[in-house]
Amino acid sequence: MIEVKDLPQHVLDAIHKYKKGNESIEVFPAMIVLNGQKYYLVEYLPSGQIIITKDGKVPRFQEVEYAFILGNRVNNQVQTLVNVGWKWSKGLTIWGFKSVIKILEYFRSKLEEKMDREIEGCFNQFLEVAKLNIEKQYQIKEAYLVGKKIRKELLESEIVDEQMYHKTTMYTDIMLKASYFQNQSQIQSYPCRVKLLRFLASNIHPFNLYAWVKLMLLYYHHKRMLNEDKMDSEDRESMRILTEMMERNNTLLDFEGYEKEIEKVARNPR
Repeated sequence: MIEVKDLPQHVLDAIHKYKKGNESIEVFPAMIVLNGQKYYLVEYLPSGQIIITKDGKVPRFQEVEYAFILGNRVNNQVQTLVNVGWKWSKGLTIWGFKSVIKILEYFRSKLEEKMDREIEGCFNQFLEVAKLNIEKQYQIKEAYLVGKKIRKELLESEIVDEQMYHKTTMYTDIMLKASYFQNQSQIQSYPCRVKLLRFLASNIHPFNLYAWVKLMLLYYHHKRMLNEDKMDSEDRESMRILTEMMERNNTLLDFEGYEKEIEKVARNPR
């Protein structure tokens, strides 16, 4: 892991030449390798960055724009995979959705004859939501574990290249889209889940304690799922961005505006 104290003096001299006032300095913990050249990515806190070659030269921005993009995206994506991935992998669990499937199958065996077409449709939708969320939860967990592995590799090798860039992009894309499909399935199925729960509550015998316990467990899992009322402004903005990506069949590699943000903070000469 590269730290500021490890940088050679000629690199530090170049860094301080572009430093403003009392800014603090941080260095990306790995060197960016592109076309046989090695670069340091240095950040001036709170809002500045510079790319410097291994021999202390400061290339023109146009020559190293892609190095800026690569370094920043790998950094952001690894953090997303590890931090957000950890949170999402500990949320609605695979065990929870498997429990939903078992409970639904139990009620189908007991009450299928009483279900009309609408309730049967709601039942099937609830079941499909559980199955889809299991599939997507496995994808989120895999992405999180890959992110941890990449972070370890990055810190140990002190190297970031295009292969790592595309790998982090691919798994971040998989994880975000998996979460999108989970959220959409839960939001869209909410009215049907409510109808099904009401149907079950009105058709369980008052003295069937076992069935009532099953229903309470199903209701617990239902309450943990997402609906419109649970979404805050940040959730809605995230969903808006992901929805736009999905509608255009885009990946994170296509996300617009990133280059402009980098150009604002980059201090390499034009």
